[in-house]
Amino acid sequence: MWKDLSPPQQVALDPLKGEWDRMESVRKQKWLDIANRYASMKPDEQVRMQERMRAWTRLTPDERRVARENYTLSKKIDKSQKSAEWEKYQQLPEEEKKKLALDAAAAKKQVTNLPPATQLKPLAPSKPPPAGCPPGTIRNAPAAVPRCIASPSAGTPLAVPAVTAPPTTAPTAPAPANPVSNAK
Repeated sequence: MWKDLSPPQQVALDPLKGEWDRMESVRKQKWLDIANRYASMKPDEQVRMQERMRAWTRLTPDERRVARENYTLSKKIDKSQKSAEWEKYQQLPEEEKKKLALDAAAAKKQVTNLPPATQLKPLAPSKPPPAGCPPGTIRNAPAAVPRCIASPSAGTPLAVPAVTAPPTTAPTAPAPANPVSNAK
């Protein structure tokens, strides 16, 4: 929990304060490892680290997933290969760099944006409950005796008595009785 962090850890992790208590323990541990190095960083490194944390908190869950995947992939690439690729990129003409940046931005936009609301189709209305069931319930088929249960949109569910399975060749214990019954 946030309140359990030491004051230096709270200072280092301040941009994450709002979501700290909801984080998975694995993620917390990774951030704590970073926070423990915070005091040994130069002031400009501390500022840069906290700016990156703020940027991280603004990412959507999908954007965070993509960032984690990219980070994992970048760790698997040999350093000499990374350097060679960077040098190759640096040699590109400015218009080619801009084209690559636009392509990357377009790909990112496709992943993170939903279609406009005008393109969404409304759901068809649900069927009315079958005859013999009280309003706000639906028939729970297949059953030997028709039973009614609450419709998902009805709000308050009705109790359904327990149904025992048909007898089998092996003896079974009787099903517990349900003390609640459907009252009309």
